Amino acid sequence: MSHSVEDASLNSPKSLIHAAHAAFKNSQAIGWIPCLSGDLNFSLMRCGMGDDAIEKNDNGYHIVSSIKDWNDYTEDGKDGRFRVILQMHEDQGPAAKGSICIYPAALEIENPEMKDLIGLVCRDGMPGEELDHAIEAAMQSIPEVYLIHYETIRSGLSFLKFIDPGREDLVTDREGKRLLMRQAFYYLKYALHNHKHHNDDEDSTASIITLNEGDSLKKATRLLVSDYVGALVLAKRRIKGIERATIDGLGAIVSRYQGKIAYGKSLVAAVEELGCASATEAGRQYKRFDNMAESWLSWWSAEKADFERPVQERRKSDARAMIASTVAIFGVLMFVLWRNFVGFCGPTKDTGACAAIEYSESLLSLYKLTSATAGVWFIPFSLFLFVYWLRANGFMIAPEWRTKAIITTTVEYKADSEYRRILVMYVLAMLALTIGIIFVAMSLPESNAIIKDILLRIGILDLGFWDQFPALNEVPIANDLPALRTEHNAQ
Repeated sequence: MSHSVEDASLNSPKSLIHAAHAAFKNSQAIGWIPCLSGDLNFSLMRCGMGDDAIEKNDNGYHIVSSIKDWNDYTEDGKDGRFRVILQMHEDQGPAAKGSICIYPAALEIENPEMKDLIGLVCRDGMPGEELDHAIEAAMQSIPEVYLIHYETIRSGLSFLKFIDPGREDLVTDREGKRLLMRQAFYYLKYALHNHKHHNDDEDSTASIITLNEGDSLKKATRLLVSDYVGALVLAKRRIKGIERATIDGLGAIVSRYQGKIAYGKSLVAAVEELGCASATEAGRQYKRFDNMAESWLSWWSAEKADFERPVQERRKSDARAMIASTVAIFGVLMFVLWRNFVGFCGPTKDTGACAAIEYSESLLSLYKLTSATAGVWFIPFSLFLFVYWLRANGFMIAPEWRTKAIITTTVEYKADSEYRRILVMYVLAMLALTIGIIFVAMSLPESNAIIKDILLRIGILDLGFWDQFPALNEVPIANDLPALRTEHNAQ
């Protein structure tokens, strides 16, 4: 019972405030690790991004190490790979302390001293003070070995200090130190914060604030909140400036930044808990983040509506064009077939050449041919057009190639392209099937004669074509049609 009471007192708001002020006195920069619950679990530390990862944990002593590529430019001869070694000592109190060592990864190959140092990290067991002494010795003799001390309280606030061994060849300018502390902070954040709303490699929303002499904790934390808000606003402007056709998952981006806005409210809560913001000031900040969230949703809804409107109109236009084209094609086909047949042997021609029974049988054969062909086309094609019309008017869930819940520009264009590709394949398949049906029908003795004559009449095939099919040439044209045609033309 006494132990639990002691733990509670160590993590009380009063002890948290005391730890924050004590860490702030010796720090050169302050940052915040996103934490929705307001209580970081140091025991869940994991390795950050990178290669050659090493993770160790023994009774509150953690070692995390990996190689990171921080080269932003592809300049010849530039190696941006750095080894990062993070140590953390946690206890039952409100804070955890440690150090972050950074040096070029190439030193592990070139320098025997650095080989021994990484050997301490990789070997079995925990190196403890032996590793600290090895890092300090390397800093004194190797110009490119840097060390940053940090202290992180459970609400996520982190305080960093660049350790200067006093060498003249070390980076001593303010900007160089800030960059090193920023990279160290990012690595610490990656190790302690498991990202739910974004990837490690794209997260730079919560950065550090470099402290000046005379700055107070209250001022520093307020700057931290302002910097976080500014980063969110800048991100929104940057996304707005992107051409929508190149955005991959605009809705997903909005969702991620909604999560970052929620983290911003947790930052305000952490600042309020330290007594650096009154309840009224914190309330204003909460309202500010709420307004930002509503603004993001409103903007996303408008963007989605603006994009969907031309898409719907384009689909409706395509549907109308396909229906009109289909009707026109079959209208012309039926007109040509009917005109050529009736023009030769019509009921108004009282020549005696066409007997009623011959005419009716020929019409029946023509009807069977056109009905079979039209049926093959129209039954599935009408279903295709019906589904397309439903999609165009928003009555159906998107097909398999649009399974994403949030409609995005890239997916929409891909869906339309896929849809048109399927339509072209469908038309080609129907043409091939129609030709196949015609040739199958031509192989039947009772129908090939009338089909042969019809194809000859509409000019699809000439007489030379039939020379390739001797078996078909043995079948006479139905009803002595060539003789009737000669008589009709003479009249």
